[in-house]
Amino acid sequence: MELLLILLLLGNFHLVVPDIQGDALFDLRTSLKASPDQLTDWNQNQVNPCTWSKVSCDSNSNVLSVSMSFMGFTGTLSPRIRVLSKLTILSLQGNQITGEIPEEYGNLSSLTMLDLESNQLTGKIPSSLGNLKNLQFLILSQNNLEGSIPDSLSSLPNLTSILLGYNNLSGQIPDHLFQVSKYNFTGNNLNCGFNNTHPCASSSGDSSKKSMAGIVIGVIGGVLGLLLLGCLVLFLWRGRHKGYKREVFVDVAVALRLLNLIPPLEEAFSFLGTTILSLALIHIKGSSRKLVLLKILANPRLTVKKITDSRRIRWHAVASWTWDAHDETCGICRMPFDGCCPDCKLPGDDCPLIWGACNHAFHLHCILKWVNSQTPQAHCPMCRREWQFKE
Repeated sequence: MELLLILLLLGNFHLVVPDIQGDALFDLRTSLKASPDQLTDWNQNQVNPCTWSKVSCDSNSNVLSVSMSFMGFTGTLSPRIRVLSKLTILSLQGNQITGEIPEEYGNLSSLTMLDLESNQLTGKIPSSLGNLKNLQFLILSQNNLEGSIPDSLSSLPNLTSILLGYNNLSGQIPDHLFQVSKYNFTGNNLNCGFNNTHPCASSSGDSSKKSMAGIVIGVIGGVLGLLLLGCLVLFLWRGRHKGYKREVFVDVAVALRLLNLIPPLEEAFSFLGTTILSLALIHIKGSSRKLVLLKILANPRLTVKKITDSRRIRWHAVASWTWDAHDETCGICRMPFDGCCPDCKLPGDDCPLIWGACNHAFHLHCILKWVNSQTPQAHCPMCRREWQFKE
């Protein structure tokens, strides 16, 4: 009887074994100092954490993504999440996390995006991050990181965006990082910018803004050109009306007397024997003000062709609009200003831009969330200056 009981216990032992992923995430929740009313569905007694909020998994119950941005965490980062071998996205942007970035994060071999922007992290950037061969986005801007940029980051083969702006970094930037599609090292004491070979930020954003400005200017110029052309055509062809063409023949002498009543010709004409030297477009005095073409022929007669056909041309102007901001994307939600924030469905007046006294712009809903999450005093997510709405 005792042997049977032992076998039953052993057979069901896997049901009570703690889940490694769940324990690691729960330890992260504890170290971040989440409040009691946050992440309330994170239950350690569950088989796996795939039903927890802010967590997503694949079909095999492997944790793929942990996104907990702008939740007001004030704790530190837990090194225990190194066991999440399938984790691809770790986003903790816009909190007040302190301490250092654990070296153990270099074990997250499947990671493609590490976003720790706008926190209060200190210490150096771990050289172990150079082991993340699948990493595409490394976003550590607006922290208090110091020291030099590790040379190991140059060996990341898939890196397309590295944003390290507004820290306390110093020293030399590895040359290979200037070849990344999008980079930003602004606001540090690094070898870039004025009096240096490389700029501190990639020019992709500036070129796209210039191209957008070029498109707008081109559209406006095209519309103005069409309007001017339309005015010219209407001026030359005014007075035309429906009817039929006819020819009226008069003596040359009569025609010459008629010319004395006509305003100055637009083009001068003269005679050389019986050869025609030029034609002239003129207006005949009178109430009708019809446009006529005088054609001097080689015989003593004058042909006057009345242009009676009338046509109306309609012009339709086309234009486009865009927000006049220094950047193309919101620094909080990463969505383009010409679009809308995650809380809205359509761009426009329902999702306007708001400027701070520091001239940085954000979606209205994004900056309100950010301000409400900052205690006791809110700071600009971009430059860390005290936030004040621009009047």
